Amino acid sequence: MDYIIKIKRKKINLLKDRWIWELAFRDARHNIGRLFLFISSIVIGIAALVAINAFNINLQNDIDDQARELLGADLEIDADDAGFDAGFVNLLDSLDIEYSSDAEFASMVFFPKNEGTRLIQVKALEGEYPYYGDIEFWEGSDPQKLNRGEDAMIDENLALQFDIGIGDSLRLGRAGFIVAAIISRFPGNTTISTSFAPSVYIPYHRLEATGLIQYGSRVDYHKYLMFGDRTQAEVLALLKPAMDKHDYGFDTIEEEKEELGEDFNNLYKFFNLLSFVALILGSIGVASSVHIYVREKKEIAAVMRCLGASGWQVFYVFFLQVVLLGL
Repeated sequence: MDYIIKIKRKKINLLKDRWIWELAFRDARHNIGRLFLFISSIVIGIAALVAINAFNINLQNDIDDQARELLGADLEIDADDAGFDAGFVNLLDSLDIEYSSDAEFASMVFFPKNEGTRLIQVKALEGEYPYYGDIEFWEGSDPQKLNRGEDAMIDENLALQFDIGIGDSLRLGRAGFIVAAIISRFPGNTTISTSFAPSVYIPYHRLEATGLIQYGSRVDYHKYLMFGDRTQAEVLALLKPAMDKHDYGFDTIEEEKEELGEDFNNLYKFFNLLSFVALILGSIGVASSVHIYVREKKEIAAVMRCLGASGWQVFYVFFLQVVLLGL
């Protein structure tokens, strides 16, 4: 007669088996350095993703909060080299809203003080633009002289490069100007743009005296409107037929916000992709390290089995370490 002997093993409850928890803790305590390295790799990878997402959220909030300052007005209307039609200007005057004008083009500036020359952006201003945001000046600047008619303002990058101070002179074409103010921050300008092509600001009525506007000159003309009590929809309804007739472009605060938001969103996606790839590579590295770590425990597992531990108990000891590591 054959007999079959069945050994009934005691069921292991991971949450109640104190021995497994103690052994997992004691083993991990002797390998705390390596486990800390694994944890640090995971934390840094995830922190990079969180930081980039937080950067994007803060950037979008700043764009929303400072959209008016970025444009400097409620509406910007652009004209080509021919400038604005007299009939369109009369239409603007009839709306009884405040507006300013400027003309912008690239040219060369000459500083007699040290005979320096530089490619710059000439901005001829007329009116109270910008309506939103503050212009920051160097100490001793007198920006009101620009409105009074003869003097000019320059970006601080230009002043630093050529050692120009307030009261020094410059020449644009056939006209000479005195530097009345040095600008460290102008709404809508960026540090990058002013580094490549700093701006020189002159009174609008002195533009013709420079002799720089000739046939074939590439000039951008702008009108900056502040609606006051009128709404954007109301103003656009009155101006849109005339703008379409003369092929004028325009830019609103919402469009400026969307354009900047789209540009920065593309940059955010690029950085997010880089950090995600780095996180994947880091995860593969951590997984390989954990695999090697567990393989090195074969001898310890064998000793534990010889002392009477079941396969599941041995498995749970190292399983707990890895789970807590992941958490």
